[in-house]
Amino acid sequence: MTDPRDSFDLGGPQPGAAGQARPLLVSACLAGWLCRYDGLSRARPEFVALVQNGQAIPFCPEMAGGLPVPRPPAEIVPDRRARATGKDPGQAVWEGQGRVLTQSGQDVTEAYRQGARQAAAVARAAGVRQAVLKEGSPSCGVHQIHDGSHTGLVVRGQGVTTAALRQEGIEVYSDEEWQGRQSATRVNSRKNLTEVRPITHIR
Repeated sequence: MTDPRDSFDLGGPQPGAAGQARPLLVSACLAGWLCRYDGLSRARPEFVALVQNGQAIPFCPEMAGGLPVPRPPAEIVPDRRARATGKDPGQAVWEGQGRVLTQSGQDVTEAYRQGARQAAAVARAAGVRQAVLKEGSPSCGVHQIHDGSHTGLVVRGQGVTTAALRQEGIEVYSDEEWQGRQSATRVNSRKNLTEVRPITHIR
């Protein structure tokens, strides 16, 4: 596993390089970095391999924003304006209409916004067009996050970094979605290779 304090290389496939795919941006915890709030990772072999092969860039927005490992868990709390309009929680924080708070009430909003800005900058520099992020995180949640009450309740919404990347036009998938997409691609490839249609007539 990679030490989260090591720097990462933006080498690998570069935008416009002939015959090379653009790199993925992936949550660093999925690539084996011990960077979660609890000091652990959520390593998945497929993402570890992509990083090792130079096909993906690992990035932890919370560390990039200056937060330590481990750190108190934090959740998004939209402000009154965002709640009144039904704005997505992560988008609200990105636009300055919400906060990210720990259970003790510590405001870590700026660290999350800074991490999101850096993620967008890294993606832009490397020509990233797709990202795979860890579902449920206040930074990296794609479809769901915790509701801000620190009671374990989950609501629909995206994290702050996800909002920033989508604003850049980047397609963002959760780790579960990406795994499903890859499985479907493999099934379709096998089907195309093995399906043989009988010849019914010859002209």
